[in-house]
Amino acid sequence: GPDRTSPAFYPAGEKYVKDVIDLFRDDPRVLMWDVMNEPMSTYHTPTDEWVRQIWDFVRHFCDYVHSIDGFHPITVGIGGIDNSEIVDHVDVLSMHSYNKDPQAFRDEIAKVRADAQKAGKPFLISECCAPGWGQPYEMAMPIVREEKVGFYVWEVMIAKSQFTPIAGLFYPDGTVRRIAHVEAVAGRPVPGLVEKPD
Repeated sequence: GPDRTSPAFYPAGEKYVKDVIDLFRDDPRVLMWDVMNEPMSTYHTPTDEWVRQIWDFVRHFCDYVHSIDGFHPITVGIGGIDNSEIVDHVDVLSMHSYNKDPQAFRDEIAKVRADAQKAGKPFLISECCAPGWGQPYEMAMPIVREEKVGFYVWEVMIAKSQFTPIAGLFYPDGTVRRIAHVEAVAGRPVPGLVEKPD
């Protein structure tokens, strides 16, 4: 919200970011830092001033993370495919897509790929697949593999949240909602899974 993206919050935000990076910078499981998820996914009225404040915040913290961790690359989980506001501040471009149409999904990948090539940077899909929003794993995953692009599905765990009916592969007890979903993500049969449809 506005209280957490204004310049007055930067010192407290920097302390938090430094604490997290200091704690995990040597953890081999850290691939990169995602500085902010979907900066424009906000319930606030998107006035010009508010939009400017958000992007200033994101760019500031991209630069700050680079200044304290020169090893790990950074990205911003863009809610969509337009990286133009942060392309000069990240190492990896990102896209989120829940497009239901296979060709439109391919077109989005092609657009981000072209932007990444122009910037001389890699890109990845940091969110895709949500059957509850109309993008099934069985449609999206073959396209992702054909396009040879790195990806994260959203989300691996079936959380206890408003998103429970929309997406997720595994319940906390290790059972799965649909074996076919897990196999679509894995790109191969996965033996030993127990299905517990909801």
